[in-house]
Amino acid sequence: MDPLLGRLVTFYKRGGKTLLVGGRPGTGKTTLALQLSQALNPKTVTVISTRMSEELLLKQYPWIKEYAPRIRIFDFRLSSAEVLVEKFIEGARAEDGLLVVDSLDTMLRVIADSEARKVENTLTAIAASQSDTRTILTSELIAGFEASSTPLEFAVDGIVELEMHVRDGRIFRKALLRKLRGSVIDRAEFPFTLSGAKIRSFDAYREPRLKPPAESIEKKSSSALGRGRSKASMDKAFDFFEKGSICLIEFEPIVPLTAVMSFILPVLSRFVNEGGSAYLLPPQQLGPAELSQIIPELVTTEGLAERLRVWVDVPGFSEPYFWTFTPQSPESDFSNADRVRSELRERSAAGGVFVVRSLDRVEGMFPNRLGEVKGELLRSIGAGTAMGDVNVIISSSTAGLLGSISAMSSRHIKFEAQSGSVVVYSVKPWTRSYLVRSASSVTLFPHLFVIE
Repeated sequence: MDPLLGRLVTFYKRGGKTLLVGGRPGTGKTTLALQLSQALNPKTVTVISTRMSEELLLKQYPWIKEYAPRIRIFDFRLSSAEVLVEKFIEGARAEDGLLVVDSLDTMLRVIADSEARKVENTLTAIAASQSDTRTILTSELIAGFEASSTPLEFAVDGIVELEMHVRDGRIFRKALLRKLRGSVIDRAEFPFTLSGAKIRSFDAYREPRLKPPAESIEKKSSSALGRGRSKASMDKAFDFFEKGSICLIEFEPIVPLTAVMSFILPVLSRFVNEGGSAYLLPPQQLGPAELSQIIPELVTTEGLAERLRVWVDVPGFSEPYFWTFTPQSPESDFSNADRVRSELRERSAAGGVFVVRSLDRVEGMFPNRLGEVKGELLRSIGAGTAMGDVNVIISSSTAGLLGSISAMSSRHIKFEAQSGSVVVYSVKPWTRSYLVRSASSVTLFPHLFVIE
């Protein structure tokens, strides 16, 4: 079951009776109310709608037809306050019934004050009663825990507030569990989409498992290598692996680093396994101990020995793909790295080198000489681009040289953390947004799910 819906169904199973769903227009209140009513699977559902007829409701939410025999839809615009109160009481008395009011404040706004108080008092009484009937109310004026909260908000057992915001030209939505009486709220926020006129919430990101290689890479099927899975999702989604391209991958500091690296390492390994060469300057947090568990799972023995070099600053590791040196100066260090990439380029069937650098790591080597670092880095990227390298820069959103790299990049991909989930999208050129979910069966191969 959907994570958000599953949490709300559990709330009802543990004794919750009334749920208030709040949010601005377009946030998904009606969708959540109807979808939750389906998930609760009551014998009867009474829906009182303030904005659409039964015909329009079924047209906008065609999946309702799956349980149409159990649902009764009343158009508020054709009723009076007296009729509404009757429907409320009738719904409250129904055996294993569910009452949905969409939306409460719209209803109260268009009827006389005296009648509005009567309607609200009736709903408050239903919410506070011991009736077995479950109730879902939607509202555009929810106050949450603010001082202006209404008596009804105190009477209901649960409050869910839906929000949406626009970032980089994209709409992102989330549900906030403000109150679930009788239940522990172990996760208060759920990002979600309204794809297909249905709520689809996101799981929290789970770190992929790291383990020593169980077998030689040559014995593994191609679908488990850096081809196949990664190409089917990441290459198709972003298509940033062109010779001579410069791709910036930016991530918020709270984004798990494994989400970023699991995005790039399988594609790097595929490049090597297909005869190309690759150079990796990893983030500081990803040391040789972790890399020695990951890389042999992804790259062939021949590729490890001949066409992959990973810079590490810790001596004592015998892996052939590790390249160790002690930082001395920006000029000498970039010169040494250029020499290593030149050797890799000669062995590359693709002609160029797949170069991945951590911008934060580069800046951290010489934090007081960023002017020199910037000059050497831009020179190195420019020279590699002219020779057909694929340049990928991984950078946190707080890196000092981020703006300079963004200005020269042909691709700019962003990772964001949203309420425990990880989202990725490209702003240059524009792409759709994707949820990043680590695959449970294969280490470090993420799955991307379109966010609509």
